[in-house]
Amino acid sequence: METNTNYLDYINRAFTEKKLFFKPWVGSRYDKGLRFRGASGPLKLLVIGASRYCGYSYEQEKSESKTCRSLSKCCNVSDYDVLMKYACDCPYAKQYGDEFSLYDINSASISSNSVEAYLTFQKKITIMLDEPSNPKNFWQYCSFINYLQIIVWGDQKGNARQLTPKRSNAIDLYEQSEPIIGSIISILQPDCIILWGISTFRNNSKISNNKLFSSCNSLEMKISEDNKKYTIILNKEKSIPLFISPHPSSRGKESEDWDLFYQDLEAFFRTRRRPAE
Repeated sequence: METNTNYLDYINRAFTEKKLFFKPWVGSRYDKGLRFRGASGPLKLLVIGASRYCGYSYEQEKSESKTCRSLSKCCNVSDYDVLMKYACDCPYAKQYGDEFSLYDINSASISSNSVEAYLTFQKKITIMLDEPSNPKNFWQYCSFINYLQIIVWGDQKGNARQLTPKRSNAIDLYEQSEPIIGSIISILQPDCIILWGISTFRNNSKISNNKLFSSCNSLEMKISEDNKKYTIILNKEKSIPLFISPHPSSRGKESEDWDLFYQDLEAFFRTRRRPAE
């Protein structure tokens, strides 16, 4: 897959200034937008994942062949310089190709077209697209970044060690990533944002208190009176609706909430046209 070079300078500058660790994926046709069924025009879509698990941590939990001597150090820190120390020689990233480093993992895994979460989300969303304009490759029309800007150790049950209730630093990790996500929103100027993980984000105290992105000068968060609709105001001008979807890898109750998510999206697409450029 090809990436979009229109935003490359801004993203590289943010990366150089240590404002983000994982470089976002920006599809080559992101600026063209997606045409959703019922919408009157194409929309630029930014997808924000929850966190990125290190695939090698699963293998090491099972004592299998894929091991990494830096795993325990890399997956247990949130310090940019420490992460960067291990990023360029990361075996988890190199499995996608020698040219990839850990900070390229979004582009590497999306390009591989083999990661379950991305494939599941693609299936869930493409059923809402206009058939004539249904893109052959969904991710070429989207942008993506993970909310947490650290690599997470995931155990065999799919739990993230850093984010369990017993870990007091979980809230700190999310707050630490907030200005980074805010800067990406400002750079990419999406027309619509979808966040992965109902349980993760609706339990975020900053969302419930209408303070999400309060550390970002260019962004303001608005929440409807019934606490069901979220809008991000960019530079006091552009209104960007924010939808919280079930996580594509979720099982059980959260996975049953896709119908409600579809209803919210369809209501929005019926009334929204992408602003003219």
